[in-house]
Amino acid sequence: MFKFTPSEEKNEFLGFLVDKEYYSIGIENVQEIITVPPITRVPNTPRYVEGALNLRGKVIKIVNIRKKLELPFKHYDGNTRIIILNAKNITIGIIVDQILEVFKVDKDNKAELPKLFRNESKIGYADKIIRNGEKLYINFDFNKISVEV
Repeated sequence: MFKFTPSEEKNEFLGFLVDKEYYSIGIENVQEIITVPPITRVPNTPRYVEGALNLRGKVIKIVNIRKKLELPFKHYDGNTRIIILNAKNITIGIIVDQILEVFKVDKDNKAELPKLFRNESKIGYADKIIRNGEKLYINFDFNKISVEV
């Protein structure tokens, strides 16, 4: 059971899909959202690092969240996007299946991810569950993503 804690404070999140599952990330870390351009493969990187791209003169590492979560392969389609994330002078991109929405929630709609889930390596980026209407989003912590990549 998730315990949602009450609060007046509201935070904004970007909701997206990966393999028909709902995920989110704090909007404060989102620099921009782009379609998938050509990505240069970089040798000797982890399997989930798709490669690098040049975005207006800046080289950005691109992480394929599908690969990180060990999900089945899916070709990029018209909905596939790269979310460019930036914080503390670290910029990375994550490939997602589809962008859904930007939404605000107050703290009573956020719950810490239970230890049982936090210990699962496949969702090591996750830090909490966020309720937005009827949907439950698994929220990614940018700090966990940036440390690993």
